Amino acid sequence: MKSYFLKIAVLFIVPVSISLAAATCNIASIKGRYAYLVYGTQRPAESFNAVGTTIFDGNGHFTSSGSSVLNDVPSEYTSAGDYLVFKDCSVRINETLSDTGSNLQFGVLANGGKKIFAVSREPGKNFSLIYEKQ
Repeated sequence: MKSYFLKIAVLFIVPVSISLAAATCNIASIKGRYAYLVYGTQRPAESFNAVGTTIFDGNGHFTSSGSSVLNDVPSEYTSAGDYLVFKDCSVRINETLSDTGSNLQFGVLANGGKKIFAVSREPGKNFSLIYEKQ
């Protein structure tokens, strides 16, 4: 009798736990206005920090604006680009900056898409980025 109840419990518990563990992210998981913080270095050992906002449209496109400081020199910038969200909640953000070229980022969604943690994958740039939904 004990093994019968154990088998029934396994039939119900295992599928539920598997479905809860499966990620359910998609392109619409990122939508709306996010504040962001960027910090790191750029070759040749120049410090870089930036803050601003990004608006993700939920369809794979975004626009951004912000302020940055590169080696104690402040500037304003804008950018735009596209992004992908994968089922495992990883993301790829391909940004074209108004003044300095491109920035390819890889990251993960956290807190149901309310946060994005990313790193830059451009040669010579060692940036960490945190986006948070406003």
